Amino acid sequence: MRHVTLNEMVGILLDRKGCCFVGINAEYSMDDKGKMLKRNNPFIGKGIRKLAETVVMVTFDYDKSMERRGDEAAGTGNWSQAVTRADGSLTPLSIHKADIGSDSPRYYLRGEFRQSKSRYVHADGTALTDNETTELKTFLPKRAPQTVEFHTVTMSNVKRLTIDKEDYILAA
Repeated sequence: MRHVTLNEMVGILLDRKGCCFVGINAEYSMDDKGKMLKRNNPFIGKGIRKLAETVVMVTFDYDKSMERRGDEAAGTGNWSQAVTRADGSLTPLSIHKADIGSDSPRYYLRGEFRQSKSRYVHADGTALTDNETTELKTFLPKRAPQTVEFHTVTMSNVKRLTIDKEDYILAA
């Protein structure tokens, strides 16, 4: 287990070449914009967090993946720009387009979704009951199914990454 800063983890990911699977443990504030529908939602402003364990495949070619499945690229994700190396090869990261040229860009881990499990906790860390979780899920935005489910995870939400059986704990 290796403890790293966010900047160190970004450097590790920028150096990473080739496709691989990455395990992500991340924490998301459900009060953040777009995480929940607001109308008549009793959970808004309560500090509810989602704890997710996700596996993605990184550094894959989205367009080629879509072609293999007989689909065209969806054209989504226009708010971010893939980070490439000098030779034009992909890295597992993207940055927010508004941050291009910035000294402190917002980084996102890009990957093709493989599996995930999550749970919701109150601000004090106690788990939501099954009934609370069921009710909370009625306030989650509906997403259209995709042939290739592409995820961008905000690096500042990542608590732990597992790459090639090595665990990286990100410093708070």
